[in-house]
Amino acid sequence: MKGTAVKHVKCEQCEQEYVYIVERKAKGHGASMGFSSGEGAQDRAKKKAKKTLDSELANAIEPVPCINCGWIQKDMIREARRRYLRWLFVVGLVVTFIAALVLLVILVNSLSNRAGSFLTWTYVALGAGVVMLVTRTVLVNKYDPNVTEKELWAERAKGKVMTLEQYEATSKKEKEAMSRRAPTRVKQSAAISA
Repeated sequence: MKGTAVKHVKCEQCEQEYVYIVERKAKGHGASMGFSSGEGAQDRAKKKAKKTLDSELANAIEPVPCINCGWIQKDMIREARRRYLRWLFVVGLVVTFIAALVLLVILVNSLSNRAGSFLTWTYVALGAGVVMLVTRTVLVNKYDPNVTEKELWAERAKGKVMTLEQYEATSKKEKEAMSRRAPTRVKQSAAISA
């Protein structure tokens, strides 16, 4: 199940009001009991997915800079930091895990006397993985998207952000267009049923 929500923001820097759209996906699971049909399970799965989606959309924050001055708000910085150098975290975790596993196998099999350079390389890999994880942590804590990569965040936000006035004007036009189309649909459905 997919969904979107409009997030309203007032810039901390220039006080410009703007909106952006977030998208999220959610899944729900349900089980049917015994010989009953799967319809109940499907309904429960849909309800769980809807509840999860609503919660995710309500809590969603994207690092979308102000349309006027480009400032990324305080509550968005946490999300920007979470995404920053994510690959380094994954690589560091994988290297550390594999090296620890190899080291465990060596120690359990008492191969340490015969392993020699293999044991040394295992320690090096383990150390490298830990260094990657620590390095990423330090860099993420120092990372400020309002100082570095400002243009990158602005580029990513294109098409997702507009001023509050633009959004209200667009919403008003859409509502007017829907109200003009509604009577036509009623007439068509009435003609079909007649």
